Amino acid sequence: MIGRLVPESMEGRMMGLWHLFSGTAVTLSSLLSQMEFIPLKVTPLPAANLIYQQAFFRLGGTALLFGIIAFYLVPSLTNKIGERSTLSSHLT
Repeated sequence: MIGRLVPESMEGRMMGLWHLFSGTAVTLSSLLSQMEFIPLKVTPLPAANLIYQQAFFRLGGTALLFGIIAFYLVPSLTNKIGERSTLSSHLT
């Protein structure tokens, strides 16, 4: 998909940025998982599960929000990809 959205001269850079952002996302997810800690006073497992449940609800809500935003961006991206493929098929 990246190859269809950018000019051929920038395709390598964009793929590099794609991998950079993927790596950054993995690092951020690791940091976010370390931020949810169980206090020393909380030893029962159900209490610890409640802490993680709240964290997953926050992260899941954020992912859902970004998913809805991406859903509304799909028509715009589809048009751009379609224009790019039509343009490249006319050039060849």
